Amino acid sequence: MSDFQAACTSTAVCSQPRFGCKVCSGPTKFYHFGMQLCRGCASFFQRCVKGGKKYECKNDNYQCNVGNEVIVKCKGCRFAKCVHVWSKLNIQTNATTPKTYNFALYENGMTSVAYQLVKAFENYHDFQLNTVQKHLSINNLTTDKYLLPTKMDLFCMGYASRNAMYKIFTDCISCMKFPNKAVWTQFTNSSQYESMIIQQGFLTSMIFPDMDDTRIIFIPGYFFHVFETTEDWWFEDEADEKERSKYREYIYQFNRRYMQFMRNYKQTRPSALDVGVLMLLIFLRHYENLGPVTKEYDAYKDRVLTEWAQSLQTRYAERANEKLIEFMLICNEAAKLKTVVEEIDAYINLMRAHGAKLTKWTNSMPVDYYEQ
Repeated sequence: MSDFQAACTSTAVCSQPRFGCKVCSGPTKFYHFGMQLCRGCASFFQRCVKGGKKYECKNDNYQCNVGNEVIVKCKGCRFAKCVHVWSKLNIQTNATTPKTYNFALYENGMTSVAYQLVKAFENYHDFQLNTVQKHLSINNLTTDKYLLPTKMDLFCMGYASRNAMYKIFTDCISCMKFPNKAVWTQFTNSSQYESMIIQQGFLTSMIFPDMDDTRIIFIPGYFFHVFETTEDWWFEDEADEKERSKYREYIYQFNRRYMQFMRNYKQTRPSALDVGVLMLLIFLRHYENLGPVTKEYDAYKDRVLTEWAQSLQTRYAERANEKLIEFMLICNEAAKLKTVVEEIDAYINLMRAHGAKLTKWTNSMPVDYYEQ
């Protein structure tokens, strides 16, 4: 068994003696998100971060009692204490952290879950570039060259690389199990859009960082100009003018939301590690929706968040918590954009059911990757 697999499947964390939560002093046996917090305080902090909430002390002095015995705690003081605990994380030098928890780098110092995620992200990028290169038969195609493909080529290449995305990332997580093809398909269909636009946002922010630039990198080598692409590109002689008018309304509605998402994304300036973690968190959230998870899975997720927290602390110091909230808000925006896509899909499918000749613009390629 590899070091990485051993870390993912280790159950040593579950045998730790009880200790006091650093926020409410309540007893707990486990570390949550790499911090010495009880499950209640950890869940509270997670909800605050995901929702982008910043609570203020009800007494303005941040000295309220948030002990375990207090039923209704001051949210401002509780959140401030959680932030304090999180900001003090030091996964490489904290001698009080049980060695069996394996939050530090592995014994040989060669790898960590953060490193695995960065490599997964890079491998996914390379696969996409190679796929486009083979499809176009262009020598020396690099990320310095961008082409506007046909609509169908764009979708085909995007969905061909999607299968590789899931294989590359799920291979990093030995504690994710899919009992049958139906479960796998449900997982990929629910998480594909959010994870793909997180990567698209990263590539776009790197190549077209200007806030007013409306070009989008869909995959390496392929770009799309949101507001300057001609109608022939969208319709390809498939719909009459009446149908085009309705279709155009739905597409432009999406484009406006999509560009606002990209502007917000560009402001965060994420690294490859940040993007790898965000994509992973999207996968994990949709995986958790499938049913109960194991203790090994929880331990792996905690380790990922801990290493990410350490990285943010190192890079942003006192702004680390602010950056964490910014990145989580991007995940929330991706989920909202997915809802917009689903609504537009429903409208277009209804038009198609009434005889409109319209090519599916999303979810048009089947998921053909599955490993038992």
